[in-house]
Amino acid sequence: MPAAFDIEDNVPVPTWEPHPDKWAVYPLNKMKVGQSIFIPTPANDRVAHHRARSNASAYMTKAKNEFGWLYTLRSVEGGLRVWRIG
Repeated sequence: MPAAFDIEDNVPVPTWEPHPDKWAVYPLNKMKVGQSIFIPTPANDRVAHHRARSNASAYMTKAKNEFGWLYTLRSVEGGLRVWRIG
């Protein structure tokens, strides 16, 4: 049975404020062109590897959109590696 929802009018969308330490997970904002970081993932845990890849990609997109910085991501032995390329 579907849940009952109230349909409401005139509810404003709250403004989005990024977390003040949004770069705490992956320090992409501190990297210079040519530098890289290694993100370890548990051996044989494809879900954790995929989750880390997805999270790193989201951070890379934020950095590109906010600052125009470019990164590339590759799976490597034991995890992932992110390089700043531009």
